[in-house]
Amino acid sequence: MKATTADARSSPSGRMEVGRTTTQSRPDITTSSVTESRSTPRTLHVISTMPWIADSFAEALAPRIDGGEERADRNDAWRVVRHELWRPAADMVSAIDDDPDAALWIAPAALVALNFWRRQHGLRPWNMRSPGPRWMERLPMRITGRRMINVTARELRGWSVYPDELGDRPWSQLCDGRVEGFNAARRDIATLHTDLRQAPDDTLLTLHNHLTGISEEWNVVVHRGEAVASSGYCLHRPPESHRIVTIFDMDTARRYSHRIDPQEAADDSRGTGIGAMRDVDASGFHESYRRPAERIAQEACARGGLDEASVLVAFRSADEAAVVLEATAVWCSTPYPYSRPQMLAVLEAMAVSRCSTPPVATPLVMTAPLGGHADTPGATAPPDNQTVYTGFARNLPAGERIFTPSSWMRRHYEGLFRGSSDFGGSSSSDV
Repeated sequence: MKATTADARSSPSGRMEVGRTTTQSRPDITTSSVTESRSTPRTLHVISTMPWIADSFAEALAPRIDGGEERADRNDAWRVVRHELWRPAADMVSAIDDDPDAALWIAPAALVALNFWRRQHGLRPWNMRSPGPRWMERLPMRITGRRMINVTARELRGWSVYPDELGDRPWSQLCDGRVEGFNAARRDIATLHTDLRQAPDDTLLTLHNHLTGISEEWNVVVHRGEAVASSGYCLHRPPESHRIVTIFDMDTARRYSHRIDPQEAADDSRGTGIGAMRDVDASGFHESYRRPAERIAQEACARGGLDEASVLVAFRSADEAAVVLEATAVWCSTPYPYSRPQMLAVLEAMAVSRCSTPPVATPLVMTAPLGGHADTPGATAPPDNQTVYTGFARNLPAGERIFTPSSWMRRHYEGLFRGSSDFGGSSSSDV
């Protein structure tokens, strides 16, 4: 299959360099048979500068092989379109806006930037369903395996020590989305104060004590309250260690094991990651963990009020119950190598995560200058230095809401396309 793509790459400075348009062969991944098997295939739009995201979806959706011929169910055909974005483009925006049945994959940071740009151009923001920041508060410790606390940056700045139940170095992370330079990590109180120097007072964080002995982690996608896809994604070797082997490492090891130098794998002084693959065996993850992971993910979503979610589940040993680490929105979750039927269900979950119009007639909106906020019902289009986001929707499950980035995340990413007064600057291609 031939695909025309823009040759975009990152420079050492981190800025995006745009090269010439090239035509390249893609013999390893093709979805042409799927898209041609029905007259109006549904579309997955992937907005990302990382080609592997779209490639992973396309590879899982590749048509089945039957007697040497490619076959696909006419009712489940999807095409994958990747948009390389460095500036919004009219054709990309209209293609997604005009296709309410399409699914959308987009990183939260890109969504924040694009929604701000859309408001500046008189367009509705893309409303995406997401787990609310407090959904895990509904869960018993039997499911979470640890104590969890939500706290604002303002409150936390008044602490000199953590509450006893969190220990000296709990995990800390933002409740909604991520900000570059502040990842989920274990921090003592002094380090956390330092890392939050730029955070607005209303920034909401989740703190939880360390869960010891993790050996294996799984991802479960829940759609309409049911587990529809599951995959192991991470092994700790040995348990509790920082030596991590991911499912992508395993795939690389299987494909390129004949090229790995044993001495290089043993040393790995260059930090290439080859060392982490040297003892990956064919068995990989415990298949016996699949059903327990799916059951606890479903129970957590039922108790927490989620219909659509990507749930991370951890195992410590075969004798201990699984625990839920967190849940993220399906529309930005990692495309693990699910089976084709599972990936089709994942795309359905992504599609219903889009709300083409605000989900309530008179939504609660926040109109706020960067760095602050104020709640105002029925606000009109904001000036250039302000933005509007939809808050909790009455007809969503109790634990869900429309994705609402924190003021810190808005401050960090809204200006990405501030200078883009015109349309143009992205390329789109079928994968």
